[in-house]
Amino acid sequence: MEQDKREEELLVSDEKVDVKVYGVWRKLLTVFSCIFMLYHLLYISQIVIITAGIGITSLSHHLGIHLAGILALAFLLVRARRGQMGKGPPFYDIILAMIGAGISLYYGIYFKDEIVFKVGSGLVAYAALGFILAILLLEACRRMLGLSYTLILIFFFVLPLTCGYLPGILYSPNQTLLRWGEFLFASYAGIFGFPLELSATIMIIYLLFSGLLIYSGAGEFLTNLSSASLGSVRGGSAKMGIVSSGLFGMISGSAVANVAAIGSFSIPAMKKAGYPGVYAGAVAAVAGIGGIITPPVMGAVIFLLADFIGMTYINVCKHAAIPAFFFYLSLFLFVDQEAVKLKIKGLPREMLPSLSKTLKNGYWYLIPLIVLMLFLVQLDWAPERAGIMAALSLFLVSLPSRKARLNLAKLAKACEDSLRYLLPLAVAVAAAGIIVGSVTITGIQIGISRELVRMSGGSIPVLLVLTAVTSFIMGLGVGIVGCYVFLATLVAPALVSMGTSPIAAHLFIFYWAVVSDITPPLCLTAFTAASFAKANPMSVGWQATRIGVITYILPFIWVLKPALITLGTPLEIMTVMITTAAGIYALSLGIGGFFKGILNWPQRIIAIIGGFLVIFNSGIIVAAGGVVLIGLTMSWQLLKNRRMISQATTYPETDIVE
Repeated sequence: MEQDKREEELLVSDEKVDVKVYGVWRKLLTVFSCIFMLYHLLYISQIVIITAGIGITSLSHHLGIHLAGILALAFLLVRARRGQMGKGPPFYDIILAMIGAGISLYYGIYFKDEIVFKVGSGLVAYAALGFILAILLLEACRRMLGLSYTLILIFFFVLPLTCGYLPGILYSPNQTLLRWGEFLFASYAGIFGFPLELSATIMIIYLLFSGLLIYSGAGEFLTNLSSASLGSVRGGSAKMGIVSSGLFGMISGSAVANVAAIGSFSIPAMKKAGYPGVYAGAVAAVAGIGGIITPPVMGAVIFLLADFIGMTYINVCKHAAIPAFFFYLSLFLFVDQEAVKLKIKGLPREMLPSLSKTLKNGYWYLIPLIVLMLFLVQLDWAPERAGIMAALSLFLVSLPSRKARLNLAKLAKACEDSLRYLLPLAVAVAAAGIIVGSVTITGIQIGISRELVRMSGGSIPVLLVLTAVTSFIMGLGVGIVGCYVFLATLVAPALVSMGTSPIAAHLFIFYWAVVSDITPPLCLTAFTAASFAKANPMSVGWQATRIGVITYILPFIWVLKPALITLGTPLEIMTVMITTAAGIYALSLGIGGFFKGILNWPQRIIAIIGGFLVIFNSGIIVAAGGVVLIGLTMSWQLLKNRRMISQATTYPETDIVE
């Protein structure tokens, strides 16, 4: 039994490295996590560190140290084969960890910021280091992120060396081994590029902030707040689960973790209230992705997006706010109609926490979020430094509460958990430097962009469909981060070349990468929710696809009608919000199949057509036609109900649809 406890249990997901380590390795992991996080806090706070006589003040120093720690942990924690166990890492993993850390530290010590790559410099050593580091990253990706992403990385790794033999849009003059290796190691468009910079600054700070929020008890407060606010209304169990998931998702940034944390109690509550298990799991699965697309924190990819288009993080959040509102509006409409259909009432007040008591005991949890917005919006601080101020304010306001106080034990756990979540993300974005470097050195993105435009026949809707399908397929295999980097590099330029604004194009790709989490066959959030719902995962996934239909539609709306992401006049923004709201309501009627009673298929089809006409109207006449169809569906149902009531009056034994 004791031997089993000392063994290392290996569970690696797309979002977190969940490794249970015992004995001395457990203590080392905790100590390393704390030191690693403390170093990043000091560097990002611009506090000068002097180590061995070297001032760690430049970005290159920082990136080298960051990747050294990431690669060391990647090989020390994650085994070469799933399920492989042992008392500690095997000797070859220790060697790989030392090589990866050593090369990264060499870069940090001997390079300066803003490296200017010189073609033909003949630095064989740098080329060799670049290839070794790339191969180590490929192996780390294989262990943590699976074979699909790794195969795509391998393709881009060998592309510069073989593109001269490839046909069509992939053709480009072959690069020499020396030049490609140097480029990977020494160029800012290589491994030590902007994706890794985001991991070493913004991502790590916000993951630490979310970890501190969770260990301080903020998740419980936000859950109680949503329960007290919405638990007593019709379908309250589902609605409070949606709000709780949205609030928790904003601090965790992880869809799967969101479903696991909130779904563990919201799904049983929905089932107890009367929602079927499959439906309850689907609601939790869709709500789970809400935190990733909802400002102000959102998921890790949003920082990559901001850097790709050269826009400040807070401005990206502003553009994403209205679509996030409509996401939740749609979800609320679906669960409300289902509650009416199933006659599900709210929970009794005595079963819910008191709103005033909840606020009295936990109002201070809102202070760090206010601090975050203050430094981001009013003072225009860099996101990573604003995150540090928010984390510091959380630590200070937690001190008076014995239950919430962030003592040393909680701080250590928060650091360790944050690093577990960071590890696969950091490996993914560091390896994404291979994709960026390959595309940059070969220039193939120009040919691919032209070919996509040609295939679409110059039609933006057709190009959007091609992009959506590609995003979805990529999201199934490589995850949100890998999918976004790949398509932002190769496909987004095609959308922009046809007149789409950069923010609209990149948000489009982002949303369509996210929906793979709720869409079969992958549907990670659906699988997680199904375990709590005790339902078939595929059934939950298909139901989630139905409930979350607006997530698939919103990206098309803002590309064709940019006012939805605030690219327009106040009148245009108000108009598109009204038509979108009306269209979403019509779609919820048609897809949900209920309005004052069960809708038949002709009614549902008419409502869906009306909704699409209102949303994607090309003018007031088309919009009016859509409104007429929606009104026809509602009037038809009201007449059906009146006829049934009349029949029930004449024949009392006839069932009445309420």
